[in-house]
Parts: sequence; structure tokens; C-alpha cells
Amino acid sequence: MSATNWATELLTAIFPEIRVLDIAKASGQRVVLYCEIGDKKSRLATKYGCPQQIVAKLTANVSHTAIAYYEREVEFLSTTESLSFPKLYHYSLITEDPRTETPLNAKVFLTIEEFLDGKPLSACPEKYSDPETVIELLADLVTALTPLWDHPKRFVHRDLKPDNIIIKTDGSPSIIDLGIVREAGATGVTATVFPHGPMTPRYASPEQIANLKRDISFKSDFFALGIIAYELLAKRHPLVEGNEPFDETLSKMVSAQASPLHKVTSASEEFSAVIGQMIEKAPYKRQRTIEMLAQQIDNCRKQGERI
Repeated sequence: MSATNWATELLTAIFPEIRVLDIAKASGQRVVLYCEIGDKKSRLATKYGCPQQIVAKLTANVSHTAIAYYEREVEFLSTTESLSFPKLYHYSLITEDPRTETPLNAKVFLTIEEFLDGKPLSACPEKYSDPETVIELLADLVTALTPLWDHPKRFVHRDLKPDNIIIKTDGSPSIIDLGIVREAGATGVTATVFPHGPMTPRYASPEQIANLKRDISFKSDFFALGIIAYELLAKRHPLVEGNEPFDETLSKMVSAQASPLHKVTSASEEFSAVIGQMIEKAPYKRQRTIEMLAQQIDNCRKQGERI
């Protein structure tokens, strides 16, 4: 039985009122199911306040390390009032099969979240093909991520990429998949002897690649946002060419230098300088604060309006 079929059967055994409408591409051990609640008087609707359309995420074979990551995701989504993140309705660690009440061979972590009506940025990059629209998007993303960065535990997303940014039907972005969120500067749950922490190589900051836990902060997310903005405008990655091998990608992310954005696109030198600072290799060379980055982007926006 495939992982997706197994996840569907387990979910509907726990919540019979759920109908699975579609299955997203599985990522590792995590399966994402787009669902509908058939009975408005069901437990999901009355106890957890779920609307008719929801998203269920099931992760199999969860280790203690993975559970720690998901608990951070749950902690943030359970407390934030920001509309830039999906609302969390339910979560649980499943240890036994509800159909037989026998222990599962591997634990499963389940979350049920808000369905976001929109498309991932990776599916609609053509909407952001000029400096003005990219500047607006970048400003919106900084605003969207500020509740995460400003959380008392100073959370860092660590996996920002076009697939994890949903452009909703009203044009506003939402951030999904906080599965590897961590506290800034914290010791972490992966061993420091590992060559690198969890990440997507093409958008990972050098400090993530080197697993320098103490250096990972909101500036690591700045780096990923800078890569995304550059990629949208230049229609190519600033550091990596095509689908290069894993080790080669890591090497270029750490050591390669990007051409200034204004040299390869119609971006202004001012905006080019902002992006260039965001993707500096050393965290201390990037914008010092969230407010500084927001102000720089706003200045670029105003400059565009004057032009």
C-alpha cells in the first residue's frame, strides 16, 4: 500500500466525516491531503470549529527530533492571530490504529489546518515579473513573517521557498510548512556534528548549510527571501545553475557570488543593493533588524512611485 493510501485510510478511520478530495505530492514521510467535511454537525465541526474545507497533514515514522519540530509549529500556529499563516484546528500524535486499537509500527503526527484558497508562488511566478510587483511581494512577505520573527521565542522559518508561499486569491501571501521552524540561536534538536541542518539547499543560508546553530536567526530567512526575489526578476537562480548535484549546490550557496541584480534585470541600483545585502554570505552583513529591511523595501517602493 502506498504512503498516500495508507494516510487516507488512517485519517478517515479517525474522522469518518472526512472526504479526501485531493492528495498533494508527498514530501519525505509527510502526506498532505485536501479534504472536505461532509457533516456540519461532526466532531471536527462542533468541537474543533473546522470549516467545510480543510487540509490534513500526516507524517509517518516521526522521530523524537521530528516531534520537537512539529511541536514548535503547533505552538506558533496555536497562538498566532496572524492571517498570514494557516489556522490550526487540531493536532495529535497517533500511536495506535483506530480500527483495531493495536499499536502502530510507527507513530504518526497529524495536524488539521485551514485550507488556503490560492496557488503556491512556484505555480504563478509570472505574476511577479517586474521590479514593482516583486518589491510589493517582498514587502508583504516581510510583514507576513514578522509575527514569526517577533515571537517571544524568536522563531525562524528556515525553509522559505516558492513552494511554501501561497498567493491567495486576494493577492496576499501566506506562509505554510513550518515543519522545521526553530528558535533563533537555540541549541537545536539535531546534533552539531551533522554537516548541515534541515533545509532546502537552493534557498538555504550559509549558516544553515554549515549547521552553525548559534548564527541561525531571522537573517537566515532574509537570505531565502533575497534568493526568491532575485529568482523572480532574473528568471534564474542567482547562484545555482539548473538542477546541479547536491554537493555542488551546497558549495555554490556558500561560496559563489551573484551578479548585481541591476546588471541582469531592470531593477534599480537601490533595490539591487537591498537584495545584495539580503544574500550576503555572512549574517552580520545582512540587514541588522526587521525594521531596517522593511524600511529599505519601502524606500524602493516610494522610489518606483516617483519614477
